[in-house]
Amino acid sequence: MQPQSKVMSTSASNMASPTSVMPNIANLSQTSEKKTGGAEVVTEGKVEICRFLIKDINSDEAGHLLSSLYIDLIRSQHGLYDLVSTVFDVLNDKGLSSDSVYSHLWSLKLAGFTYQYGWRFCGGKTTQNSVKPNTLDEAEPRIISTLAIPLADGQKGRFIGSNIQFSIVVKSAALEEIDPTTTAQNEMERMRSLYPRVTEVPNEISADIFQQDWITAAEMGLCENLRSHFEIFTRGKNSWKPIGRDLIGYEPCKTKHPEWNLGRENEIIGLLMNAGYKFKKSWNNILKFAFINRSEGATSYHWHRLRNEDYFEIEHYGRNLSNERKIITAKVLAQKRMRSFLGSDLPKRDPHPSDKRSAKRWFDPWYNKWRFN
Repeated sequence: MQPQSKVMSTSASNMASPTSVMPNIANLSQTSEKKTGGAEVVTEGKVEICRFLIKDINSDEAGHLLSSLYIDLIRSQHGLYDLVSTVFDVLNDKGLSSDSVYSHLWSLKLAGFTYQYGWRFCGGKTTQNSVKPNTLDEAEPRIISTLAIPLADGQKGRFIGSNIQFSIVVKSAALEEIDPTTTAQNEMERMRSLYPRVTEVPNEISADIFQQDWITAAEMGLCENLRSHFEIFTRGKNSWKPIGRDLIGYEPCKTKHPEWNLGRENEIIGLLMNAGYKFKKSWNNILKFAFINRSEGATSYHWHRLRNEDYFEIEHYGRNLSNERKIITAKVLAQKRMRSFLGSDLPKRDPHPSDKRSAKRWFDPWYNKWRFN
């Protein structure tokens, strides 16, 4: 898939809609072969470009955005604040959010370090002395070339705001270099003015519920194997329960099924149900891969309970979306949930409560006084 370079659009209906094409500057479509290895790259006199992938963009006003963004920044000129501000500008220009970067408190986590916006203004203090090591704002943009943890390929992060959330991946810490000694001054200034540079990566998932374009054949096989493991695990006695009210010991018991996630799980069900699909088609094509730890019977019971008794819990999902957009969004969320299962450890038997870490609450006198008396 070759992303098309675009400037920020004013269309509010589709993030992947074609817009005017930006000029190709310094052959930015090709990734530099320089390897950073996690160390800071120092190139005397040269302007270095880095590239971030912004994905899983979720706006409370527009829902889940179905396309991702490449954002290219100049390492010595732009900071993490510019990265966040650019995402807000894209959403504002497309009418997908009315928030600005300074509307609410937010945090940005990258490479294990968390930056926070808004602390400087708490208590009315706006002086330089009020800056904390993790302050991130317009006055402290955290220039990329001076970060305490040098930028490296593959680093991941997460932005969490009041109404907007998205994930961050460093695609290239040194995407391209521009040598000012071989570039005219006016041309150099023109190049600098083109950054931050935004490139949209359109979504290729179709609105056909029967089209398995969101999951690979290998992932289907892994899902079936993991589902079999969960079924065997839940049938076995892999947990413990106390014997009697006097707590004379413990005996093995079956593991309790996890509570339904009223956010992510209900959202996938709500999108499919509100798009007009019945349970069987939804289960065979999407739900059985997204809900690997749940049986068909348990999911069917939860589906029909929501439809017949508690529809108010899911009626708002996809309210402003077409049926095609609901299906695509459901596939995107199902893909994310499925891969979280495939990337996690297999379930294990609970340790015996005689272990101090497991039995802490059972042998706490205040807890027992409340529980057994």
